[in-house]
Amino acid sequence: MLVSARTDVCHYPYIDIEAFEKGIIKSWTNGDKCKFCEEDDFLIVWDGSRSGLTGKAISGVLGSTLTRIKFQGIYNDYAYYFLKSKYMEINTRARGTGTPHVDPELLWNYNFPLPPLSEQKRIVAKIEELFSELDAGVESLKKAKEQLGVYRQSLLKQAFEGKLTKKWREEHPELLEPAEQLLQRIHKERESRYNQQLSDWQQAVKQWEANGKTGKRPGKPKISIGVLLKEYDSNSPFNHEYPREWIFVELNYLLIQKPSNGRSVKDKKGGFRVLRLTALKNGSIDLSEHKEGDWTFEDAKPFLVYKGDFLISRGNGSKKLVGRGGVVSETINIAYPDTMIRLSLDPIIIEPKYFSLLWNSDCFRQQIERSARTTAGIYKINQGLICSYMFPLCGIPEQQEIVRILETQFEAIERNEKEIESALQKAEALRQSILKKAFSGKLVPQDPNDEPASVLLERIRKERSA
Repeated sequence: MLVSARTDVCHYPYIDIEAFEKGIIKSWTNGDKCKFCEEDDFLIVWDGSRSGLTGKAISGVLGSTLTRIKFQGIYNDYAYYFLKSKYMEINTRARGTGTPHVDPELLWNYNFPLPPLSEQKRIVAKIEELFSELDAGVESLKKAKEQLGVYRQSLLKQAFEGKLTKKWREEHPELLEPAEQLLQRIHKERESRYNQQLSDWQQAVKQWEANGKTGKRPGKPKISIGVLLKEYDSNSPFNHEYPREWIFVELNYLLIQKPSNGRSVKDKKGGFRVLRLTALKNGSIDLSEHKEGDWTFEDAKPFLVYKGDFLISRGNGSKKLVGRGGVVSETINIAYPDTMIRLSLDPIIIEPKYFSLLWNSDCFRQQIERSARTTAGIYKINQGLICSYMFPLCGIPEQQEIVRILETQFEAIERNEKEIESALQKAEALRQSILKKAFSGKLVPQDPNDEPASVLLERIRKERSA
């Protein structure tokens, strides 16, 4: 069988999983030694994590993971809905230690409830009527959930344009720090930090000399260089009018030290703990998501995490997920791996929660996604690019107010999202209840004028014989 994306070479639609689920056909085949399906058939996923999933066929050639099912002598849509009602059972009882597949012993030995043909059609009509109403409700719920996501990003955008705190600034002028003063404070803080690093280095050199100059001479600290902007310019990713108290800074200005990767360690029972990449969750770090590595506490010392650190993912197969980050909530003896980058934030200049909310917002992520580079299908960001990202910055009191407003609003959004999720789960339970009633004879009334089951069975026998 030849499969191609060119219709001038191959003429038969190739029905793979994407074509089966979404009706999107991307490949065609020449039909040689193929199994065909028609629109009045239905298909079942035979292999994989969704084995047992049933759907209506498209006219074409079957993909390797799909099986065609067509019943004789009965209303095909009735059989289709019957198998849909069994999906969870078929899927959870799949066979195979590698790739799971449908258990034929289970599938072919179901007790198939077989009412008269006219009743089968009434059952299908009633199912589709009820499902149509249910689908309309589900669509409304999904749209509401989507709108909550849009509202969340709208709040973040307004927050980091200074719009959410406009009234707060008017009511608390005594807490505002003019941009010039904020600039001077940042310069002073950075100079003070450098002087301390210089003093520590001088002490380290003296100790090194006292020890007979064994080992490598301690390296002299370098004062980091970054960009400070009092207002928006054409190179900034933020193109809105900002409050006069706000400034723009490179990320470099917000850090105590340069960003750094963790270290790769293998699993080893009893070794020092290291976070898993799955610890990154919704703007925070789940410190319980860790493993034990093949290193000691001394080995892990340079990679220990502290309260207020911000950890980000170095790479991901999706550009939308690369660079997602979260704040460390407490200081415990645990290290971070090579799949993460640590940003040590300066708490005198920036609130970690403010930083986290801005970093994970759509308005800021444009910088991350523009700078991400792909290698072998993995999007990655590096420390040099991270240091050049631009941040809109206000004084600490206003940062704290922004965090307070956003957290209050997000709590309300999350409550609504949970209610919607609960309603969606109830809708799915109702769908299963409808199917259960349908195949236990309780969904539509029986009609004494329907043909007897014996007549239906006899007709099926004749069709099978033919």
